[in-house]
Amino acid sequence: MKDYDVIGYAVEATIYCVDCAPRRGRSPIFASSETDTPSHCDTCAELIEETPTSDAYLYVREAVAEAIHAGRRDSVALTVWMGWIEMSGEVVERCIKRAKRNARRMQVQPLLPWPATR
Repeated sequence: MKDYDVIGYAVEATIYCVDCAPRRGRSPIFASSETDTPSHCDTCAELIEETPTSDAYLYVREAVAEAIHAGRRDSVALTVWMGWIEMSGEVVERCIKRAKRNARRMQVQPLLPWPATR
């Protein structure tokens, strides 16, 4: 894919894939476009594969850890986004460890009373 290839369109802050975009009032999204979070077509939910930034990698890793912790195997983070940022098995293992660590921390941490307001 070339940097100048159109991979989607934006229409009034709504993202569409190439096939679903309306014909009028659209702005192209190029393959070289960067994004901080995954974008999906508003009509068919196809992933618009823009170039992920470092923030996007962090976002996806956190989403993967949360999905693993919650046991949501059908989560879009596990089924689509991991492939988008090409997560290695080593990174997935770190996400699993983080999810387990967060689960232990959540179980041990006592609930603190909310301060009284006057």
